[in-house]
Formats: sequence, structure tokens, C-alpha cells
Amino acid sequence: MKDRLAPPWTAIRLPLLLFFFFSVPSAAFELSLRIDPATPDLKRSLANASLVLTAKREGVTNPQDILAAVQADYGRLVSALYEHGYYGPVVSILVDGREASAIPPLSHPTGVSRVDVIVSTGPLFRLGTAEIAPLAAATMLPMTFRVGLPAETSVIRDAALAGVDGWRAVGHAKAQIDRQDVAADHLQARLDVRLGIAPGPRVRFGDLNISGDSVVRDERIRRIAGISSGKVFDLGSGPINSQ
Repeated sequence: MKDRLAPPWTAIRLPLLLFFFFSVPSAAFELSLRIDPATPDLKRSLANASLVLTAKREGVTNPQDILAAVQADYGRLVSALYEHGYYGPVVSILVDGREASAIPPLSHPTGVSRVDVIVSTGPLFRLGTAEIAPLAAATMLPMTFRVGLPAETSVIRDAALAGVDGWRAVGHAKAQIDRQDVAADHLQARLDVRLGIAPGPRVRFGDLNISGDSVVRDERIRRIAGISSGKVFDLGSGPINSQ
């Protein structure tokens, strides 16, 4: 089975083998976060992403505020799992034993005594395809953007940035990613990534116009800017709007 990558928002409760409790300041509701499987990095990342954990630490007691944090956590936790290469997770968040996503918007509880966040990561996805083209000469892609390595979203972003910067380094100031084909194969736990770059034209700097009042002489400003008319754009010459 292969599909276009989309967050799995449907939550179900699964039997879990590993769980841990956070030691946080006493507040009006109890909180547990259970992860199967759990690693220190993943535990830290999910804890940092969770708004309900932040609410617990800050002593929030208003049930509507707690429920709002819980409902936002579905997307935040899934995004954090994507960062670690888990594209088939199941996230269940129980508010006093009731799935938070099933609580009607206009039927908020009058109080919250316990929140259980249960995460099943699913398998770690690896890159089945890792392509980005065209590339400028001497472009250095991240070593982690390789077939068979974990398909973390940060790795894909770094590869895209490296590809664009490679073109900008040789004068293509408006290079940008113009095609993204990302598909998840859940049966094989594989992510196929194909990125396309539009280099745009090779550009040179025109005249540098200076306006406004300044105690610094125009000649000095030109030297500080370091931009010479007719010079081919490069990454060290300052930002260029790529839109």
C-alpha cells in the first residue's frame, strides 16, 4: 500500500508495552505520556511538542484551556514523530478516559482530573528514493539524504536547502524548490522523496541606489555593502527575494 503523505488524524487506543510518567509540579489534573517504543530523543521531542504537558507544568486548571491544548496536541505530536521518521503513528489522548477528539466542541467538560497521552510510533521509515535535481556543480547534499537511511523530515529540508543554495552560490539568486513528490509506502515502511529545483536565471547586480539621510558618506556605504555593479550574485552578497 502506497499513499501520499498525510497526517493520520484518527486516533485509537492500542495496548502499549512501555510507558513513563513525567515528574511535574502539582496541578489540578494528573498527566501521563506513554510511548511505544520510547527513546530518550523521541521522549524529549514529544515532551517539548506537547501543549498539554506545558499546561500541566504551568498549573493550568481551566478545563477549556486544557481541552484546547489536548486537541492541538494531536497535530503537534504527529509532526514531532515525522521529524524522527515515523510516518504511521497512532496518537490517542484520553481526557478522564474519553478520547479528546470525540468530545463535541460545544460540550466541554466542567473539570479535568486526568489526561493520558498514548503514542504508538509505528515503524521507522527509511528513504526508498532520495532524489533532488537538477543540481549545480559542486553541490554538497547532506550525507543523511541517502537511500536506506532514516527518512527524517529535517533531512529532507536540509537536502532541499543545500540544493537551492548550490544554485544560489553560482549566481542563480531566485532558485527554489518547484516540485515535491513525497509518498509513503506503509507496507515497506519506506518514504520516496523526489524534489525538483527551478534554478531561474543567472543574475548580476545592477546599480546600487542609496537614499535617505546618513552621516556616513555614500562611498563608505558602498564599500560596506560590498556590492559591485555587474558582479554575479553569490550567497555572500546578501538576501534576494526569491518570490
